Amino acid sequence: QIDSSTPDGRLPISVALLTSFIAPYNLGVFEALQKRVAKLTVLLSTEMESNRTWKPDFGSLDVQVMRTSTVTRPPRHSLGFRDHGIMHIPRNAGSMLRQLEPDVVISSELGMRSVASARFRRRHPNCRLILWQNMSEHTERERGWMRHILRKWLLPKADAVTANGPSGERYLRKMGVPAERLFRVPYAA
Repeated sequence: QIDSSTPDGRLPISVALLTSFIAPYNLGVFEALQKRVAKLTVLLSTEMESNRTWKPDFGSLDVQVMRTSTVTRPPRHSLGFRDHGIMHIPRNAGSMLRQLEPDVVISSELGMRSVASARFRRRHPNCRLILWQNMSEHTERERGWMRHILRKWLLPKADAVTANGPSGERYLRKMGVPAERLFRVPYAA
């Protein structure tokens, strides 16, 4: 908990936000966050994913692109829809976090960015880790046993976990996230 703010009303903290790319509907949200903290650095896996038609737009954000390996999964799902799954594996997230030394790390999804963030958090006990999720019970249905094990290891490492709706909250509660660390953050633009 932070009790004071800087003269301009910003919280006196530095934040590192790790995500795949900046979707147009997230740009304004990230810029609003930037106005509330002393420093926000966005660490991206890629400027833009290859299956998106959007042009990269970073607005006023301080953005750095990580060295990342990208794996594309086949576009199939047992329910019949096409899901061009793209998985990013950042190779230098840990070193970038060490260089930034943020007070708070926000990591999207529950993959390798979040693993690197949790490892950084473990070595820097004054840092706080927020795992930011946009998921539902439906989207997570076919994730596989390896992801299930990774998430069971990862979720207890977070100081807070967000869900974008009630289905995501139910999924995260089933994964063991206690109610006092679970916060709803709906989609916003």
